[in-house]
Amino acid sequence: MSNIIETIQVSGFDAEGEPEIHIHEDKTILLEFSFMPPSDVETEEDEALYEDFDEQIEAAIYTPVIWEDRERFIIESPAENTVELLQKFLATYRANKDQ
Repeated sequence: MSNIIETIQVSGFDAEGEPEIHIHEDKTILLEFSFMPPSDVETEEDEALYEDFDEQIEAAIYTPVIWEDRERFIIESPAENTVELLQKFLATYRANKDQ
């Protein structure tokens, strides 16, 4: 991966450690979490909501996602609106799952 040219902080996902979107020179996006599942997830049932999190992200941003390790996701070929879709998905994810 090339050098990071921009880092975007996302709010609304995990108060104890919000994710960051790193945009690289080669246009690759690295999505990095402090905790996955989020820090306040306590039950196995709640933790199960995150077992296919890469697929949930893909569905939200219409672009393939590589789940590199527990807290890192790579988007190698983002579309022009990928960052905006990703921000919206992450900022509203927890609120939507709590309903």
